[in-house]
Amino acid sequence: RCYGEKGEDKHCKLMLTTNENGSWSEPTPLPFQDPSVNYGQPSLSKDGKTLLFVAEHPDGWGGTDIWITEKNELGEWSEPRLMSRSINTIGNEAFPYMDEDTLYFSSDFHQGMGGLDVFDQNFADGGGLAGEVGLCNQ
Repeated sequence: RCYGEKGEDKHCKLMLTTNENGSWSEPTPLPFQDPSVNYGQPSLSKDGKTLLFVAEHPDGWGGTDIWITEKNELGEWSEPRLMSRSINTIGNEAFPYMDEDTLYFSSDFHQGMGGLDVFDQNFADGGGLAGEVGLCNQ
């Protein structure tokens, strides 16, 4: 949800709502968010325990970066972590999506065809957060 008057900068926040007995709760912002930072493009893992999102945060590496947070046993989200330099650059990373053990995302800085190319990074076999990023469909 984005806030701001017409013509002003809008600050967008990640909101949480739950469905109980066919009725949605009032959306509330996730608690870890800084009021002066824009957040967006959330992507929830298949099991609902990992949330990827994009933020233009002063602790990032430039432009928009991909961040990750995990839900604990109490249903609380951890303090978000900036994904590694193999993913985030001084450019803009966007549209994260995790499919099993592969992260797909766009970047306007990683070497590709130009603009926001789609990249992937596989975390299987010890690839971890520092594995090689590849251009999809080369």
